[in-house]
Amino acid sequence: MRRGGGGGGGCAAHPARMRSANAIDSIRLITNLPIRVRGRADAKGVPGGVPAPKYGREAGKRFRDGKKAVEARCGTRTISEAGVRIRRFAERETGGPLRRSVAIGAVLLAVCFLILYVLTMSPGVYLGDSGELAAAGALLDIPHPPGYPLYTLLARLFVVAGFGPIAARANALSAIAGAVSIALFFLLARSRFSATAALLGALLLGFSSLLWSQAAVAEVYALHLAIFLLFLLVVSHADSARRRISAAWIGGLAAAAHPLGFGLFPLLLVAGWANGNEGRSKRALLLQAFAFLAPLSLFLYLPIRSACDPPTDWGNPETARAFWSHVLRLGYRDVPKPDASFSLWFGEMVALVRGASGNIGAPLLALAPLGLFSPALRRRRGFLVPLAGFLLYGPLLAAYVRFPLAPERVEENSVFFLPALALLLFFVSSGADLLLAACRGRRPLHAGLIATFGIVAAVRFGSALPSHRYDQVALPEAYARDVLTGVPSGATLVAAGDDMVFPLLFLQRALGVRPDVDIRDADGIVFPAPEDRGAGGRYFTYPAPGLAPAGLH
Repeated sequence: MRRGGGGGGGCAAHPARMRSANAIDSIRLITNLPIRVRGRADAKGVPGGVPAPKYGREAGKRFRDGKKAVEARCGTRTISEAGVRIRRFAERETGGPLRRSVAIGAVLLAVCFLILYVLTMSPGVYLGDSGELAAAGALLDIPHPPGYPLYTLLARLFVVAGFGPIAARANALSAIAGAVSIALFFLLARSRFSATAALLGALLLGFSSLLWSQAAVAEVYALHLAIFLLFLLVVSHADSARRRISAAWIGGLAAAAHPLGFGLFPLLLVAGWANGNEGRSKRALLLQAFAFLAPLSLFLYLPIRSACDPPTDWGNPETARAFWSHVLRLGYRDVPKPDASFSLWFGEMVALVRGASGNIGAPLLALAPLGLFSPALRRRRGFLVPLAGFLLYGPLLAAYVRFPLAPERVEENSVFFLPALALLLFFVSSGADLLLAACRGRRPLHAGLIATFGIVAAVRFGSALPSHRYDQVALPEAYARDVLTGVPSGATLVAAGDDMVFPLLFLQRALGVRPDVDIRDADGIVFPAPEDRGAGGRYFTYPAPGLAPAGLH
């Protein structure tokens, strides 16, 4: 005999639909949430919605009845087990269309910022490490410690598969990584906050000087930020052991991209502690440690490639001692640093807050403390991991780096705090979401707040664009080319400083410009030290002691 279903036809009800209806009824009964199911909305004031009273004896009776109904319908013995099943079902039923729309929004954001970054990226090598890293991608060189094997291999892929000038191909890797970072930030923020708040944070991150400057040139920081945000996105939804292992593997990948990635393992421990006993077991920690260490095997590329004697073999990491010295950056221990003191740390924090205010805007920066009290962060993992990450990559990192407070040194070291800026914007999005939720019942105020956020983002873009037209900056490569082509055949050219040595390295070794010139490095690191006088004379790119520049008397 067939069981009668809803309707007069006496047809059997589909089992999946019966389970869906039962679970939705349970959600309505206990939580009184407006549930969206395949385009049908049930809410207060809408037929089909069953609002529950908030207070009184009737509410208590309804909750007890709902508890029994959930346990019976879900086939569980405790309300917590039923809650897990209901939450997973609700995510499937109500989150499917939402996740698709969020994914589409993230892709559109990535495409828009990719177009922006490509249109404004440098056409050649830029200052700093850009020339060295572009040459490493073209020639599979060993760059400065710790060697950046992940970036080098990816840059090589872009150089081989890309088109246009070689330097532009390496720059495109940073542009794509920067655009992906915006999309991942949007997904992370949207998983907790409203679309408007998530979009505000993503736009501010994309228009910030810290990210824009790294997405327009060949550098490692945009790539590291993309992996960092991917880690946060995965760990924020790490409800299973498999996802926590995946998060650990992504954290190891971030460490292979930049040493800052090693800070993700403590965040993994914080996430495990927030997950309860399941995340703190020895077996879980051991599996996560192995997963974190697995991507670090990329560093084995360094001794393998060094044995092939590439054009630039920084540190020659073929032996075990040289390998560990290069990977652990032991050569930088002798770099002078200011003495550790509270006044230095406080000055660093003031400089970083001033920089964050310039990237975000002081009024919006004030939303970050407000965001700590957002109901969307009530779950321990949703609150503790971002907060611990901000403290680790902000105040604690500043105490470790100990950079001088001179303006040029502050600007040089500020790029290390790009993850902290992203997490700060996460809390700004949280504060914006809290304000929007408070104004939701007042339409004029709510619309005005959204318009204000849009104007702030537009003003930030308009003020940042003129100072980030890297597409109009060709001086570093052009000047190095003029110097290299201006010396006689067979001359010895002595250069000093990364801004001069690395463009010369890229031009001569990656592009083959003037191979007859004997380039010497004043520090003897990238090129041989200036010992012997060249047959064609010796030329300097800097005022050498005891020598007067030509033409001066």
